[in-house]
Amino acid sequence: MNKNKGFSLLEILVAFNIMAMALSVCLAIFSQGVNNAGVSENYTLATQLAESILASTGIETALEPGQTDGVVLDRFHWHVTIEEAFADSESSLLLYAVHVSVSWGDEGRQLLLTELKTRPQDNVL
Repeated sequence: MNKNKGFSLLEILVAFNIMAMALSVCLAIFSQGVNNAGVSENYTLATQLAESILASTGIETALEPGQTDGVVLDRFHWHVTIEEAFADSESSLLLYAVHVSVSWGDEGRQLLLTELKTRPQDNVL
């Protein structure tokens, strides 16, 4: 009548395998979360940059048809295209479409914002 009061080697190996699988799943979830946080941060910075450029167009820079581009923080490449969308002779206003594109990363991620802006015509008395 010898009763063992401990665990067998097989039971310990099964418990370790279950624990290892659960830990690897948890680490994969954590790793994906950290990666998503980095991607989200880049999208946030790109959106802030594009909105800032849109806000300054027509105030700090002239609202004239054309294209400009630049680089911010050595990773965000921006490109602005301004084109005349509509001219109304009765109200003497010009309507411009302002397109701001911000790209970054090796994956070719890109954000595009477009806004319509007005300006008075130059030949109005």
